[in-house]
Amino acid sequence: MDAQEYAALPKTLRMREVKVKGRVLVTPLHEPGYASAQALDQLYGMRWSIEVDFRSLKATMAMDVLCCKSKEMVDKEIAAYMLAYNLVQRPGRMEPRAKKQRPKPLPLLNAPRTAARAAIRMRRGLS
Repeated sequence: MDAQEYAALPKTLRMREVKVKGRVLVTPLHEPGYASAQALDQLYGMRWSIEVDFRSLKATMAMDVLCCKSKEMVDKEIAAYMLAYNLVQRPGRMEPRAKKQRPKPLPLLNAPRTAARAAIRMRRGLS
């Protein structure tokens, strides 16, 4: 957002608080006739499900770090992950959030493979 767009925004926002089932929901929808407390509660539940599904998608598909750099390619990468996820997902499936295997205590490869191989040969006396 540039400075001109930022300056065009209002200085304050009027919000509405609604208590539903022990939760306080805050919304910019002021008219109760437009969005009742029950409707807001349903929307909150749907939003919560979407967020949990995204978290599950990121964990299951190991997409916590995306490889692409441009916005268009990131969009395509996310779409490909979602397509693959939907192809293998069963409705109502629940999986524990735990890794089945412990990570191996190996260091990261910080040198070119040829240099790393040469260093291993030197340590083993194979030159």
